[in-house]
Amino acid sequence: MGGRELFNVDPNRRLCRKCGKRIPYKAKVCGKKVNLKNRVFCLTCSPYGSRNTKKDDPARKSLRPRKFPYPQWSIEEKKAFCEYQRIRGYDRKREIISILGGKCIKCGYDKCIAALEFHHGNPKEKAFDLSTRTISKYSLKRILDEVKKCDLLCSNCHREQTDIDNQKLRGRQVVKPSGS
Repeated sequence: MGGRELFNVDPNRRLCRKCGKRIPYKAKVCGKKVNLKNRVFCLTCSPYGSRNTKKDDPARKSLRPRKFPYPQWSIEEKKAFCEYQRIRGYDRKREIISILGGKCIKCGYDKCIAALEFHHGNPKEKAFDLSTRTISKYSLKRILDEVKKCDLLCSNCHREQTDIDNQKLRGRQVVKPSGS
């Protein structure tokens, strides 16, 4: 499709997505001439200046609402569930860290589990990241399958290793930081 075809639009084809009425390119609203060339709804379905079109658009895919196991839960129950998921994620991370040796494989750091991270040696094999959020929602079997592809590194060593991997991918000579 060439660029010229975009400008040769038949004005009778610009129809409102809701009611099917023709949408003009320009109109007078509150005594001012306004440009309506980007509108997909007529002024009857969506008055000028209102920003209420997204939820009413039949052509727009519906957004998936946040899924809770039980939509009829109260706000307190939903907050409690989110807190449960957060705690479950940290508990699983502790469990996985102990399976992988409990310390960074490069420097031996083991003081804070929040500073220990999972490094995928081959990013092409990576199915998902192993954050506390994802760890809490996947089955333990699926998580352990992903952990087999990872090394346990502290956050500093992880950044260094990721930088080395990125330099290799770009075909650059690996430059090690001074002092190492």
